[in-house]
Amino acid sequence: MFWATVSIFFAALGAMSAIDLTASQITTIALMLSFSHALFMETAVVKMLGVNEIGMTVTRLAMSFMVGIIAGNIGGVLQWLK
Repeated sequence: MFWATVSIFFAALGAMSAIDLTASQITTIALMLSFSHALFMETAVVKMLGVNEIGMTVTRLAMSFMVGIIAGNIGGVLQWLK
């Protein structure tokens, strides 16, 4: 997941296909990546716009972790209900 955070979202999705994951795990990782993909490239753009790049990066990483925890817990409950 680290390389997707610093580079390309689609590379991480392709790498996930090589790993035996459940649908819940794939969904959780995809949701996390949607918040934190391409941080270096997008931080450079944000900096040019005059926005605080450190604040934006911390916010995106925090949102990624929060969404991952929530989605992982929901996925765990749904797997348990089966």
